[in-house]
Amino acid sequence: MGNRISAILAQIIMSVLLKFCIPLLPFYLPTACQYVDDLLFSIPEDKTAETLTIFNSFDPHIKFTVEEETENSVPFLDTRVVRCTGNQIKLDWYQKPTASGRYIHYRSNHSWATKTNLIKGMFSRIKNICHPDFLKTSEKRLFNIFEENGYPRVFLERRLHSLTPDPARRGPLEETTTLATQGQQLKYVSLPFVPSLTGKLTNILNEIENIRIAKYNPLTVKNIFSKIKDKVPTMSRSDVIYRIPCGGCNSVYIGQTAQCLRKRIALHRSDARLLPERCALASHSSSLDHTFQYDDVEILSTSSNYNKRTFLEMCFINENTNNINKKTDLKNLSVVYSYLLSLDRCRDDNNTVDVIT
Repeated sequence: MGNRISAILAQIIMSVLLKFCIPLLPFYLPTACQYVDDLLFSIPEDKTAETLTIFNSFDPHIKFTVEEETENSVPFLDTRVVRCTGNQIKLDWYQKPTASGRYIHYRSNHSWATKTNLIKGMFSRIKNICHPDFLKTSEKRLFNIFEENGYPRVFLERRLHSLTPDPARRGPLEETTTLATQGQQLKYVSLPFVPSLTGKLTNILNEIENIRIAKYNPLTVKNIFSKIKDKVPTMSRSDVIYRIPCGGCNSVYIGQTAQCLRKRIALHRSDARLLPERCALASHSSSLDHTFQYDDVEILSTSSNYNKRTFLEMCFINENTNNINKKTDLKNLSVVYSYLLSLDRCRDDNNTVDVIT
């Protein structure tokens, strides 16, 4: 479970299993549907136990369970297969009794495109699943679910009326001209969704043909709920950007490391004594005979991505005017970010912000 090839292996094993077990059944099987390890069969009422025995005998590690028809219907994935008059089969939309009915809330920090596509996708799904006899009831149920998630009914009705036929049902689409030209490779960029900013940045970047923008919500669940795990000791953390104050003056050294912070601090201690030319901390400590307060090291941020960690390090160096880092540590910081950080410092110093409209 959880492995990338789990679904592929399950599909292969189930295909072999069906080829082996179905010929052993002592009756004709009029209906057989399979999706990974879920099966839907039409069998005589008195053959349930015999069918289960045959399928469970394929391998001792594979055991099936049976869910029989109740009230002329049986659930299969997100559908309910209903047996109607004349043994005609019709499909209805199905949700498990444990389904929470929670979707993206109307007031959540997501773009309107995300919310609109969610509504259109769910209504299109029901239209594709449900038989016309059950469509109105399923749509009404979905309306109620979205209203419980804060969506106005007028908004839902507009999205429903704007639905277009499923492209898969119209046949293959013609190749569009919006794809990157030959020789160009598409690049996907993710941006945090900030209502007043992300849309403007997206409009600017959309002018570049080989760039595709994806938005994500920076307000995640972990920002809401308290942490239940024990806090990792500062010296045992890794992938961090850290700040070490100098004991002889008010200077600070800012660095980043992927290894355990304890090992990085031990290396700084060694460099200060033996290799003063290795980094700015060792040079400052050796030339001025200052001792850094290694036990008071502060973690400023964390990131497992090297490029992000390096960028954050440059931002913190730029932000701390009393740093002793080398000038080369800031050579890759864009002037745009330098300007924005300077505005942020001015705002903190003056507690006022000039707004240009």
